[in-house]
Amino acid sequence: MAKHGEAISYFGVLPNRNLLQVFLNERSESWSIIVEVPSRGLSCLLSTGYGYETVMSNRYMDRVNLLPMS
Repeated sequence: MAKHGEAISYFGVLPNRNLLQVFLNERSESWSIIVEVPSRGLSCLLSTGYGYETVMSNRYMDRVNLLPMS
């Protein structure tokens, strides 16, 4: 993520105890989503892109406890 100037902005623990991480670059609006599987020492890049918009939370986001990083 450092290559694209992205920093972790959100994270959440999924129901299966894996970690969802969202990396953002506010200047270029690039983003990446990674799922980490701590029990196996693995990470998987799910998707990348450009452009994002903040939306109101929904039931899924509440269920995975997606939290902003400060």
